[in-house]
Amino acid sequence: MVENGCIANTCVALLLFATFVCSKCGSEFSDGPRNFSTILLYRTVLDSGQHIVVGPFWVWNTMSNLALLTDGRSYEELYKTLGLKRRQTLQIDGHLNLMNEILTDSQEVYLKSKAYVFVSAYSKIRVDFLRSISHYFDATVKLLDFDDPEAVKFANGYISESESKNLSILKADDFSETAMVLTNVISFRGLWKLPFNESDTTIRPFYGDDGEVVGNVNMMFQRNKFPFADINEIGARALELPYGKSEKYCLIILLPSPGKKVTEVYKRLAFLNIKDILEKIRKDTSKYGLENISVGIPRFRMENQFLLNKPITNIANNSKNMSDESMSVVVTVHKADTKLAEQNYRSDLKKKPLHDMDVYDIFEPGHANFSRLTEERVFVSTITHSAVIEVSESGTVASAFTTANAAEEFNAPVLSAANIECNENVNERPRNFSLRFIYRTASQTEGHVAVGSLNVWNAMTNIAMGADGRSYAELQIALRLKMKPKLQIDSYKSFTDRVLSVRREASLVSNTYIFLDDELIIDSTFLRRAVEDFKASVKVLNFDEPATAMRLANSYISESESKAMVVLTTDNFLDSGLVLVNVMSFRGFWRYPFSEHETMIESFHDEYGAVIGKVNMMHQRNKFPFADVKLIGAYALELPYGIEDKFSLLILLPSPGKILAEVYKAITEKGMYSILDRLGKDINKYDLQDIVVKLPRFKISNYFELNRPLIAKTDNLTQITKYSTYTIVSIHKEDKQLGNKSYIPWFSGRPLHDLGVRDIFEPGYANFSHLTKDRVFASRISHNAVVEVNESGTVADASTAVNVTGIIDTPGFNANRPFIYFVIEKTTANIVLGVSYAIQLSGNYSDFCATFFVYTPTITDNLSAVFSPYTLWNVMFTAAIGASNSSAEEIFAALMVAEEDEDAVVKGYKNFNEQLLEPDTKTADAGISVASKIYIFLDDELKINPEFKAITTYGLGVESEVLSFNNSTAAEIMANDFVLNSFGVIRGSVFHRTEFENSRMIINSMLTFIGQWRSPFNVLDTAIEPFYDEDGKIVLEVYMMRQRNRFRFANLKEIDAFVLELPYGSDDKYCMLIFLPSFGVGVTDLYMNLVFFNFVDIFDKLDSETEEYGLEYIDVKLPRFVMRRSLLVDTVMRHCFVSEIFDSKLANFSRATREPISVSSLEHYVGITVNESGTIASSYTTAVFTDMEQELHSHSGANFVVPAKPNAVSSPGFHVNRPFMYYVLEKNTAAVVLGGIYTHGSIP
Repeated sequence: MVENGCIANTCVALLLFATFVCSKCGSEFSDGPRNFSTILLYRTVLDSGQHIVVGPFWVWNTMSNLALLTDGRSYEELYKTLGLKRRQTLQIDGHLNLMNEILTDSQEVYLKSKAYVFVSAYSKIRVDFLRSISHYFDATVKLLDFDDPEAVKFANGYISESESKNLSILKADDFSETAMVLTNVISFRGLWKLPFNESDTTIRPFYGDDGEVVGNVNMMFQRNKFPFADINEIGARALELPYGKSEKYCLIILLPSPGKKVTEVYKRLAFLNIKDILEKIRKDTSKYGLENISVGIPRFRMENQFLLNKPITNIANNSKNMSDESMSVVVTVHKADTKLAEQNYRSDLKKKPLHDMDVYDIFEPGHANFSRLTEERVFVSTITHSAVIEVSESGTVASAFTTANAAEEFNAPVLSAANIECNENVNERPRNFSLRFIYRTASQTEGHVAVGSLNVWNAMTNIAMGADGRSYAELQIALRLKMKPKLQIDSYKSFTDRVLSVRREASLVSNTYIFLDDELIIDSTFLRRAVEDFKASVKVLNFDEPATAMRLANSYISESESKAMVVLTTDNFLDSGLVLVNVMSFRGFWRYPFSEHETMIESFHDEYGAVIGKVNMMHQRNKFPFADVKLIGAYALELPYGIEDKFSLLILLPSPGKILAEVYKAITEKGMYSILDRLGKDINKYDLQDIVVKLPRFKISNYFELNRPLIAKTDNLTQITKYSTYTIVSIHKEDKQLGNKSYIPWFSGRPLHDLGVRDIFEPGYANFSHLTKDRVFASRISHNAVVEVNESGTVADASTAVNVTGIIDTPGFNANRPFIYFVIEKTTANIVLGVSYAIQLSGNYSDFCATFFVYTPTITDNLSAVFSPYTLWNVMFTAAIGASNSSAEEIFAALMVAEEDEDAVVKGYKNFNEQLLEPDTKTADAGISVASKIYIFLDDELKINPEFKAITTYGLGVESEVLSFNNSTAAEIMANDFVLNSFGVIRGSVFHRTEFENSRMIINSMLTFIGQWRSPFNVLDTAIEPFYDEDGKIVLEVYMMRQRNRFRFANLKEIDAFVLELPYGSDDKYCMLIFLPSFGVGVTDLYMNLVFFNFVDIFDKLDSETEEYGLEYIDVKLPRFVMRRSLLVDTVMRHCFVSEIFDSKLANFSRATREPISVSSLEHYVGITVNESGTIASSYTTAVFTDMEQELHSHSGANFVVPAKPNAVSSPGFHVNRPFMYYVLEKNTAAVVLGGIYTHGSIP
């Protein structure tokens, strides 16, 4: 012991690394992992009785991700023990924010985390899980054959290569009876801010709890100024050793007070918030200053491994030198029918850390509930923790691996964590709400629509302060509010202080008014917050006289500071208790005004180029910020207001081939900062250049209710003298007449419902206990918005989708077709006004295709195959229109379509088909022919629902025919003739008489595609060459087409493949993408990799490569092949969790017919020919509906080798002489027309 010093002579030193490195984070979200960490530390130390190093945060990290897969009691146990958020979206957002703030990479402090997911090739892992872990948590997913003894070697080798060090984390047992293995690797390196001097390190005795010498250690010494405090609450001294100059990370050492044992300190620590220790250190430092402290701590290295769901008896400690530092948490999830299921975790009463923390169910085969992961019964068999840490004179080195092994389906561990100071960006909250709200609003309206999203956020935030329980939770998630009202109020005040501004050239003003019924007993705290914090004006009125109340309220608002002519109606006061009005106004004068003399009448076009009217087009040539933002598929132009550079009008014009819905979807994903960042980079690179700008002079106003169907009342005027924008929230008493209604049925497809806000509108559920003790609910939220853009500037507080033109050859920005624009506050990138256009289903179809192709290997036996998901999509979409309840829900979920507003969905379906099938160039030499039709054949004895017939006929364009199925031979002939006359020949007969036997209805979708290469191959250059399998063995000879030309090409390292684009025709609308796996990578792996890297990303990569390097000559070799496959694809749909429609007892097609029918077979046929001229393909999918289950069989062809001629030549380039994948795509929507895999040659 040393006076006025701190000598670490007990084993408490260094054991709190993970907990305390994380403890400086002030985020409210970090309370859960912090509390769990202290309790786990206590349990492990108490149960082990020896030296131990634990990374408790990494354990929490893994377990919290495991919780996302569980349900029922399994989830409840983890929810309570881990301190999770009740709503998963909130939990994921909080987790990701914490990880993003914690991870760092600098010379002084390095903290890295990486997740790896190894999936069994025979497992039924949910694709949405794989996507989530890859997208949100940046996990690498690899498909393995777990039955292969080399699987563990490959997995460890892959991790070692990625981490650039030799690691052997996984064992062969981890892959036995397992469906998935998840590994999280964490590495930490921190250099002391004040390093120890090696020359001062000496050998000194080390003491146990009883004061007896237990051995000698290398004791490091230094005397310096360190934060230090006596923590009497836990009976220990605390010393803080900071890492790096930023002092963001630190090591906390707790030295038990004389007479205290380490276990006692741990026990007390488990019931004390770590933040209190840090706060105590800060207070003492602030009070006494930093004093010189003589510090002595051992230089040591410690490692161990143990099971967290078993008694801690197999701890391995040593201080030997190792080449690899590692810490890991391994979770093994096994099938419930394995031998491991025979054990009973709960009945084993020996001490186990997680058992002592009340986590039981996930370890018991009969109780574990992983229904969010898989339909199969699985349980967690082991959770293994490995840790190593080394402390020396220079600093600390530690690492961690988090590995989870899953049988059937399992949720992977997320990222790792350490410590940082959390400063949450309050500006993102209203911005994120605005993007989502504008998209939801615009997608449910037609034509122009102006939305004051910031105005809505403001009003809803005000009313949220009166909500509680689930009502507040829903508002908190939708509005992105903080959990604690006090923190939210501080954030709100900080945000409004930055955003609101009153200037002559550009001003944004917000005013809130609250009108109270004189009989409503209002909560004093709510009232005080409204007045003091939200600056609301409060007035008490007699709501029993609604006409008088309306007149007084409107007069009060118009005579107040806002001077807005808000017209409240008597309905706002009828049976109400409170009416909240937020008025927000924006006025901005252009920095560079347009000249009225240059304004002229010009044509205005729709998205497809058709003239739809005339507009007053303003003109100007000046220097403006301008950029081609490929990330969102649009050109961006910024028109600044005033001289302060605080507000601007941001106009987004979709790139050629893009539509508004696609651009807006990209904006919601990429964020507003991505656009502003691109503008800034282009200015720095190219400076401001003269741009010819043409922008319509317009005014748009509309009014609609946000909790009802959006039927906007819109005016398009040419002049404006005064405007007002407002949001009104009406609060009703539940004992009034309106309280007898249930508002839930109204919610389908409403903006606030889509954002998760429901309870506040339902009388039986709304909780406004912080507003009043009376039972009240929100009956109406109405929104009015007006925007005018003219030569002088903008008067508005909402934005809308109006039309601008595209980029022309000379620098120009001509606004004569649909575009998106936002009025933004630039310092926070928040949207004052915003808009979108219409629903589109291209993104949903792309998601469906990705899922479909993941499961196609289950029915192809790894042979060459070709599929057209488009025809399957059409059949399933048509079937969904006739399905009801859970049958419809399953189909729509598989199609990735939200079943909310049928009219909007059908409209989106038609728009998508028009984009996919309509050629951009309507000339004979375009070189493209695409056609598609849907047919329904009905048994003459089946009574069909007229509504179903009307929707399918007029909404989907279906052609239907009634036949006598009793005469199956005649039905076959008539059906084939009907298709022949309507569509043309695909190949032979489409229908067979067996499909009409015992059937009631047949839905069929047909597709033909003929595409001529833009650069055809020369037949004379085609030669015989060998074709290899994935192991490099020659399997056959093929006709190899060859040409040297300029093509778009990229090396996609993210998916371990090379991609080549072969365009069709002259309009750049369709192309074939050919994916050639990197050497050593199989096409099955490529299938899985493509799930996480969609075609939009691939086209972006090709764009960037072309922009950076230009088009280079590529030597291309591609087999000439013919392939035809006919397969039953109901298995694929079952993998997509569509099962009920195939069950004769459960299927519900009551919207199509009252008679009980189910799908008995789902046959899919595709034929494709790829030759020197181009591609010819045809496809159909047929769904047969019967009264009873009936199996139909289809036959697939056999492989054959095309004879060829000799004279092969080898040259560098893109040589497709081994298994590959190919897709024919429509580029504007990135939609797959057809795609396949070529492994063993052609199929006749």
